[in-house]
Amino acid sequence: MQRKMFHSVFIFFIIFLLTACSTGEESSTKPESSSKQSTAELEDWEVELYNLAKEEGKINIIGWPSPDREVLLAEFEKKYPGIEVNYIGMRYSDAMVKLKEEQNNGKFLADVQLEGLSAQFEDIHEYIVDPDVQKDENWHGGFENGDKSLVGTNYEGQYIYGIQALPQILINNDVIPEGEIEIFEDLLNSEYSDKVLTYDFSMKGQGTVTLTALAREKGEQFVTDLIEEAQPVLANDHRQIAQWFATGKYPIVIGIDTTQLTEFTDKGVVKNVQKLRLEKSTLYNPFGLAVLKNPPNPNATKLFVNWFLGKEAQGKYVDILDVYQSRRTDAGEVKNEYAIPWSQIDSENAIPILAEEPQKLEAWVMEQGKMYKGEK
Repeated sequence: MQRKMFHSVFIFFIIFLLTACSTGEESSTKPESSSKQSTAELEDWEVELYNLAKEEGKINIIGWPSPDREVLLAEFEKKYPGIEVNYIGMRYSDAMVKLKEEQNNGKFLADVQLEGLSAQFEDIHEYIVDPDVQKDENWHGGFENGDKSLVGTNYEGQYIYGIQALPQILINNDVIPEGEIEIFEDLLNSEYSDKVLTYDFSMKGQGTVTLTALAREKGEQFVTDLIEEAQPVLANDHRQIAQWFATGKYPIVIGIDTTQLTEFTDKGVVKNVQKLRLEKSTLYNPFGLAVLKNPPNPNATKLFVNWFLGKEAQGKYVDILDVYQSRRTDAGEVKNEYAIPWSQIDSENAIPILAEEPQKLEAWVMEQGKMYKGEK
């Protein structure tokens, strides 16, 4: 009996050891298997770069203060686990002040600026290694069109990936019947002189870029006549502009934050909005990607640049932000009704408002704004 019991205990002990060893081997191989799985779907150029970026463990990005930007950048963290995105949301003007002060004091804390165009930066071309990003067929107007229009400006070396085509003037057709205004020249009719609202065009802003686009297309005299005949009311509060337009107080608006307007259209405050546009836009507000000077996390920065300019990320950029068109031909189009579609953009010849010619026109528009306000 004792011998049988000993034999049973011995067999149980052997089975226990084998099970424990098997479990130990399985658990010890899991991390290696998981690691292989995380890079299995990566391209050749990504693998080594991803491993180097993981050693840095983070990337610091400055961009517009909005939750949807954080949602977009969470997609980067999902694809590349182990790299944390530290997103600093602030207005472009505030970001420029912050970066200038830090860099002048020898502090280089941020890696990338998203959407804005920065003052002190590296040449982004040195960071682009994905062959797919550099293919002309993947970009409206070709790959090089993303920066050739910046040559000679303070922003040469950055890359324009997104655009907001210009000009566009909105008309509240709940107040002004549809068809009454069909072309920009109709706005010169003096009967609209108490109905036009614009973002203050004595400073940089949406009113100024809209009038700059009109001056480029229709001539400076047209803008002069428009200001004289329309006698627009100036404002610089985005929400107030959207509210005044939506409620019909001023049913014609030059320069409006359409994200603010969408809140009123969604609530049915305004039901019929006419979008007055050119047959083909040749000027746009650019949204660029800048690698800031001396990025503290260079490998994570390089990985991010190539990810962000790729098909997957640009598609998410269009879907999540739903405001600006991506220059990527395979990213899809913005569903937002206020975004001018590519069918109405001259992608081969359109230039950013930062180019030399429109910059001169923009300065001229702001001078007209100051005179209009009686500041000169």
